This record gives sequence, C-alpha cells and structure tokens, in this order.
Amino acid sequence: MIPLSVQRQRRLPTLRSQRGSICAAYPGAWASNQPGATDPYYADVVNLSHFDGANGATTYVDNGPLATNLGQFGTGALSTSQAKFGTASLSSGGGGAGNSGNTIYKIGTSDFTVEMWLYPTSFPYNMNTCYWDDTAGNNGLTVLGTTGYLRFWLGGSNTDYTTALTLNAWNFVAYSRTGSAGKLYLGGTLQGSGLTDSVNHTSDSIYVGMYSGDINNFQGYVDDFRFTIGVGRYSASCPVPTAPFPNT
Repeated sequence: MIPLSVQRQRRLPTLRSQRGSICAAYPGAWASNQPGATDPYYADVVNLSHFDGANGATTYVDNGPLATNLGQFGTGALSTSQAKFGTASLSSGGGGAGNSGNTIYKIGTSDFTVEMWLYPTSFPYNMNTCYWDDTAGNNGLTVLGTTGYLRFWLGGSNTDYTTALTLNAWNFVAYSRTGSAGKLYLGGTLQGSGLTDSVNHTSDSIYVGMYSGDINNFQGYVDDFRFTIGVGRYSASCPVPTAPFPNT
C-alpha cells in the first residue's frame, strides 16, 4: 500500500500544471452532488466532510479520494437539528473536528481552497471556524464576537471585514488562493479587495469549528466542508452551491 504522503508527492506535478487554468466562475454541474455531477479537481481534495450521520455520532466520514476521516475534539458531534444538505451537520459548540500530524494537509506554496457552510447561533466571543497553525503564525478563519464579522489570519497577522454572518441561518464561506492572490468570499461575495498570500503553509493539521487547543469554538453548526490543495477554485466570482459537493 502506497503511503498517503507519497501519493500526495506523486500528484504534485499534475496539481502545479493546473495552475492558471481555473475557471473564473464556478463551472456548472460539478458544483453540486446532483445526479451525474462530478468535480474535475476531485483528485486534489484532501478532505470532503459532509457531516452526515446519526444524531450524536462522532465519526466524520471523509468522502474525498484519500478517505482520511476527521477526529472528534471535545464534545463536537453530529446533530440532526440542523443540516444545510443531507441528514446532519457538525455541532461545534463544545468542540469540533480535526486531524493533526498528517502530511497530506501541508499546503506549502501551492494553490488551495477551503470552503464550508456555517450556521451561527450566537456571537459570544471570537470563534474559530477553520484553523491551521504554521511556524510562521496562525492561519485560518475567525468569526468576531458581538459583530459576527469575519477575520482571516494569515502568517500571524489578521485582516478584518465588515459584513456579518447571518445568525440562525446557513452562510457559505470560501477562501481561495491562486498564485499569491488570496480571496475570501461570504455568500459568494468577495470580501475586501483580496489578500497577498505568499505564506509557505507548513502545517500538517486542520481543525474545523475550533482552534487547535479546542478553545474558542464556533457556536453553531458546520456543514459540507471541503479542503482542496493544488487548486484555487475561485479566482474571480464564487457562486453559492445549491447541493452538496460531489463525491467523484
């Protein structure tokens, strides 16, 4: 059996050759898991968690090609109380999901995309929704307490935005890097004018709905999380998906 780290290395030439060929707009049918829909970049997906399952379950199935399930942290668990798509979502009020010490999550200087649906139930404090840690500093997405605004951490420095997530509703959030251009989207709308992202992301970990120390958890639910390395999926517009991401 070929180690996952070797699989990732073997795919790198293909990933790099795709840079610059990404459609500016979401290219249609593969945006959702409808009958016959496929994702041309599915081989570049390092985690695809639909967070479907029984209420209270703590197994988070990775439907991506590497099938590396995220693990439970704290009291994070599936909940059937809310679901953007499917049967359930991740309830992250007292914990979250994550995986650490796995080289498949190392972004390096490659293009990448992180995207998910968020359903906040309150804004009590600064809450982490997706986080990875590098020697260069914190990296990831935070929802600011009391305002619900987004804050993106990059190499230990933060950029704050002034559009709030909608409480008690599903919000689609995506961050995409192509070359050194980083773009954060909320509900398909570009936040700010973009970021210069030349960080060499060395982290071998990813955390969803939480900070790595299982603190400052996102208060609410997370659904349909997808992490892609090698492709910046959104170089201009970012249409909002109308169905789950495809599993092929």
